[in-house]
Amino acid sequence: MIQQASSSKYRAPVPAAWQPFIVDNDYSFLATRQSSNADGCITARHTSGEVCLVKKFNVGRDFTKAKICLRELKMLRHLRGHKAILCAYDMDFELKNEGLEDVYLYSELPRSNLATLLSSRKVISRGHAQFMLYQILCALNFMHSAGIIHGNIRPESILVNQDTSVRLCDFSCARTVGSLSVTGGPRRSPDALLYEAPEIMLGAAKTSFAIDIWGVGCILAEILNGTPIFDRKDLPGQIRMLIDRLGAPPESLLPKIASPQVAANLRDRGARVAPSLKQFFPTADPSEMDVLQTSLSWDPTSRNKPIILLNKAYFAAWRSGEDEAVCQTLFTSKFEQESGQEAVNHMIIREVTEFRKIVRQETANQGLGWVAFSLLTARIQCGTE
Repeated sequence: MIQQASSSKYRAPVPAAWQPFIVDNDYSFLATRQSSNADGCITARHTSGEVCLVKKFNVGRDFTKAKICLRELKMLRHLRGHKAILCAYDMDFELKNEGLEDVYLYSELPRSNLATLLSSRKVISRGHAQFMLYQILCALNFMHSAGIIHGNIRPESILVNQDTSVRLCDFSCARTVGSLSVTGGPRRSPDALLYEAPEIMLGAAKTSFAIDIWGVGCILAEILNGTPIFDRKDLPGQIRMLIDRLGAPPESLLPKIASPQVAANLRDRGARVAPSLKQFFPTADPSEMDVLQTSLSWDPTSRNKPIILLNKAYFAAWRSGEDEAVCQTLFTSKFEQESGQEAVNHMIIREVTEFRKIVRQETANQGLGWVAFSLLTARIQCGTE
């Protein structure tokens, strides 16, 4: 018989559509929050004074959502410890009729995200832009070394603190290298299209690490100009925009980046010479153009890897060997082969249970309550202490 993860809980005062929203008694409810990939999200203060984000995922009868939830929990656990990746503090679950109903993720709470910062129209200094992009690339370098593609690099996925330290979040579209295209994942918003790599738009069967690098290039472009470089929110319009600004993709490249039908449609359009990318960024200096030109390419194999981008002059002032560490173990994705709802639900329960043991294993020696200890160790491991 499956046992409840924790029994000392209460219902948070959230909208009726989110109920039941169950929170550990060591946390006091503060406010509701918006979330694009959860079934409810709040901020809560722990008895230690730490303010955390608590997300609820209703997975009990939704196989797709359960698989996405399991993937995100496993990836957060595997990547835990890199200071530019969202740090999970704790996990919990709720049962209904002895079956899994809801999963709760407790994590750190950065101040804002890059999308909010960009929409505020505040000037982002060159130094701050370099520092934020440097951290994003360090996080991607760590993820890619573990065999993980983020798959959704855009401003909403970049959490930003007041000191411009960043946290990469939202692993709902993440995949392992060589897996099926992220188009097979959750439904993507029109805003996500602004940062989506061409091979995803064109229906390529598989994706690579290069889709993350495209997102980095789009973010730098938006920081420089204050607006997305590819700004259409409909797929046909966005493809036309790509061709207008990058020229038509070479004929030899089409089988690699497009489905057969889309490739045929692009051939019918004929050739179009690429304009100079510099004309769209009149104030950019050579180091900024270097990053843009090696990130925004039709050909995924032409986009630089994170470590090569980090070696460019644009990031010279921020280099740190510790920040550029690689993950020592590859992420395993055997769970992706599971096709049954009940089996995936049991995997989630096992994952949550194992994670809870990890964050509690040294509690007795520290003389702290288990939640206080998990928050303290998470801050140290994630570089926030």
